[in-house]
Amino acid sequence: MTAITAFAKLAEAIKAELLASPALAGGNVSANRVRPWPLEIHEAINVRSSDASPGDSTNCGVMYRFNVAIEIVARASGAAESANPALAVDALLSSIDTRLRLADFSSVGVTEILDAEIDPDFRPAEQPVASMSVTYPFMIHTVRGFLVSA
Repeated sequence: MTAITAFAKLAEAIKAELLASPALAGGNVSANRVRPWPLEIHEAINVRSSDASPGDSTNCGVMYRFNVAIEIVARASGAAESANPALAVDALLSSIDTRLRLADFSSVGVTEILDAEIDPDFRPAEQPVASMSVTYPFMIHTVRGFLVSA
């Protein structure tokens, strides 16, 4: 299905950016995934729409503050370098932030990326899991009366 709204287009553009070579999380990047990742996948990223609120409007369009949640998951594996999932999540967060800050999302109406809110989680278990939800506010200019990018 092709993305229609500016918000869906942005989620797909972020996914594409994270999959650009070299792909992050071994290529385990999805947009709006609703099912858990299989246990054999040790690192994964899910990009999903969170919420949007309209801001300033002009004769040409409306500026929306659109929040995109990026969920990062890492599970411990037997390899020494991936035995600490919290470190793996932190490394992915750093890579994601760098890519988003350097990317040009103007083709989907993005005018600015604001500072992210971060919510970490670590669950010790037989196979320890660390996750982090990072919410990036994007300012998107849409065509007046429509939710498509300007």
